[in-house]
Amino acid sequence: MNIKISSFYKSQSVSLIATAVDFLMTLLFKEIVGIFYIAANAIGLISGGFIQFTLNRRWTFKKDSRTNKMILRFLLVWMLNFLLNTTVVWCLTDFLQWDFLVSKVATSTVMAVSINFFLQKEYVFK
Repeated sequence: MNIKISSFYKSQSVSLIATAVDFLMTLLFKEIVGIFYIAANAIGLISGGFIQFTLNRRWTFKKDSRTNKMILRFLLVWMLNFLLNTTVVWCLTDFLQWDFLVSKVATSTVMAVSINFFLQKEYVFK
């Protein structure tokens, strides 16, 4: 596995931007609109996922073409991330009684630095 350091840092920067969008949308819908935290979490993840795909494709991995195969691969990785993220946030919040935001921060951080970069680089944008 050949990993360029610059692409790793770019990917982490994109993850921070996407996470900021995710958190802003989640908080907007949970605290201001008043919807259930799982639904707000889903809206945030969808918003962040769109940002992440767009920035990674154009900046991190410099893939100008938008092939159906690339989009399908991104959606598969994103759905895995979505399911894991939502399940872990729900378990930490409902079963372990963690504060929702603590659950979301912890889960997002672990996902961003563990599997997301490698799946994006080696599977989605290869």
